[in-house]
Amino acid sequence: MENFFSIRDMQAADYPTILELNSDSVRFLSPLTPERLSQLHGKAAYAKVMEGDGRIAAFLLGFREGAEYDSPNYLWFSARYSGFLYIDRIVVRISRRGEGMAEKFYEDLFSFAEDGGVEVIVCEVDSRPPNPVSLRFHRNRGFVEVGTLEPYGGGKQVTLFEKRLVRRERPTPARASMNKRGWFTKLLALVGTILVWLPLLLPILFTGIRLIRGGSFMLDFLMPAEFFPLVLVGGLLLCWAGWRARLRRRFLGGSLALGAVLLLGSQGLAVATGLASGKAEPEGWRLAVVIAPLIGYILAVLALGGAGMMLVRDLHARLRPPQLG
Repeated sequence: MENFFSIRDMQAADYPTILELNSDSVRFLSPLTPERLSQLHGKAAYAKVMEGDGRIAAFLLGFREGAEYDSPNYLWFSARYSGFLYIDRIVVRISRRGEGMAEKFYEDLFSFAEDGGVEVIVCEVDSRPPNPVSLRFHRNRGFVEVGTLEPYGGGKQVTLFEKRLVRRERPTPARASMNKRGWFTKLLALVGTILVWLPLLLPILFTGIRLIRGGSFMLDFLMPAEFFPLVLVGGLLLCWAGWRARLRRRFLGGSLALGAVLLLGSQGLAVATGLASGKAEPEGWRLAVVIAPLIGYILAVLALGGAGMMLVRDLHARLRPPQLG
């Protein structure tokens, strides 16, 4: 009789069974608590369970690049690949192993990856102590070893794998445009980064010119605030590029929003304390409460500019050769 399996999205009601399955295979996995599982579920790009005979028999969690995930194995791939789908864990109930559930799960995962424009799937398998069944399973399905890692020390070692997917032809323009990391996105990121950095670099440039010409040191620390329109336009371009590429979107948007709030706060405090109108002297506590958010604004712009540089790097970088160890 042919086995029948159904795959569906993971739900919070599935957590007790998932925790039970994870516990049964914890020697090959990291432990899970209900809170940790809920966090991973919320961040995962692929989170599904497989049912057989009306009972959950397997589950799989997978993450795209750019996820806020602290796994050393995931971070290894993040440092070397600009785009990927990471298999965090696949667990099949011990009593149901050997029935083809893992194969069916991977077929569904590969289809999901291809539909999302993913070109490479990555994962790790224990190699010391070895998990020979999983190692053989992945090698038989086209996964190629790209490195090794001791994620937590203590002698445990994992072998890191990748599998390249053959890109399918997309019949419609909408499908063909899913991976928006072309020249236009790169141009947005580059122009945005330049605009964000200009208000920070111009005071340094003008100070250097003054030193060369007259020998006096005068740094206009208010210039980054005066050129906020450049920061705003550059930040919006970076957010647009990050949204198109699905990279660093939260950090870019958060840095821009924080900088704008701090600058407006500084301006508001300047009005409230009388410094803006000249009714009060720029000294003492009045000056301190106005300068503090202004410094915070400059730091936020620095963070935005740094994120822009990393975005430009990620968009232009090819997959680097894997590093062993």
